[in-house]
Amino acid sequence: NGGFVYVKSDGFLYYRSNTKTETELSSPGASSQTVTTENSTPIAITLTNKNSIVLIDTDAIGGASAVSIDKLPSQFGSGATLTFKDSTGDANASNIVITTADAETMDGSDTLTIGTDFGWAQLVSDGSNWFIISGNGYSLS
Repeated sequence: NGGFVYVKSDGFLYYRSNTKTETELSSPGASSQTVTTENSTPIAITLTNKNSIVLIDTDAIGGASAVSIDKLPSQFGSGATLTFKDSTGDANASNIVITTADAETMDGSDTLTIGTDFGWAQLVSDGSNWFIISGNGYSLS
């Protein structure tokens, strides 16, 4: 919707909307990350940590991986991060399809698909929606 994510000289991550409202998303030294490996589908992501990495074993799943983010961004507030990664290099044959549980979006889209081997996407919350801040081998729909 015309907004963008950026890092200011203070080292903090910010989101600026098209109405020029600036929201701080994270700070240096944020809480530690939680890393989980998923090898069966469907995968329901219920975050226990504001910063989570989900490694998805597409080889063990053997087909498309259905991932849903069960908690709303508002339950974590600004700065929560999620990283999804094809950990076994089979996403080209077995896509990872990520959806949200409610009306929130990911860069304005309902679905994020990782379809490249070893592809990944990192999302950050502004408290209302998710925004892609980095990644490789994903598409939105």
